[in-house]
Amino acid sequence: MLFKKLFGINNFTLYKSFSTLYDQYATLGFEKQLVFAEKVENKDWNIDLNAGTITFNNELSYPVQLLGSFSFAEKMWVWSWANQATKIPRKLLETAKEFRAYGKKRKIGELTRGSLKLAMTDIHSFGLVALGMFGGDGYYVGNFGEGALLVTIREPKSPAALSEEEEHLRILSVYPQFIAMFEIKAQQKVLKNYLSAKKYKFTEETDTHLIARKNGREIIGIFDEKGVLLQLKG
Repeated sequence: MLFKKLFGINNFTLYKSFSTLYDQYATLGFEKQLVFAEKVENKDWNIDLNAGTITFNNELSYPVQLLGSFSFAEKMWVWSWANQATKIPRKLLETAKEFRAYGKKRKIGELTRGSLKLAMTDIHSFGLVALGMFGGDGYYVGNFGEGALLVTIREPKSPAALSEEEEHLRILSVYPQFIAMFEIKAQQKVLKNYLSAKKYKFTEETDTHLIARKNGREIIGIFDEKGVLLQLKG
């Protein structure tokens, strides 16, 4: 899959206190990222912190928010608001600071400590959740040799809106891809969060069934006793 090929994702180790936030927002972020990844595949990147933009192949340019950076040698993540070595313009720290404020309110240490020991794959979880929580159209992990930068991106122009039927069908495609790619234990909970974000109303919810409707369209999720998806239809 392009998403995995481009960003090298396997499984997140995920910290327990962050996992609830991940279950709530990551699928929505993944949906956006699938679209964005298609646009920048195999393209060289360059970031201009003063301009607040990232450019791909001198063709595509996007405004960014800088979430943080990861050191390959130390396996250390540093939030952008805690980075004392690089003079980062304040306008690029807004999303990272929103994360920190949320973490302080909910006592999520991964969002409030300036630096963290993480696996490289873990930082993608911050990108996915940021897209789901705070908006944006994609994120990018830029390898600069000694480490990598994580930025979120907004399209200069709003993407063309999908029809209701297209939105409905996209859910039936995105959710199975998401749980197949990542190790998701609370699969029914994750589907419920995703459908809630899409403004679906639930008409049935049991240990093994989840049924939701929106404007006459229906999605049915069937799960086993352990909450693992058996079938998704609509």
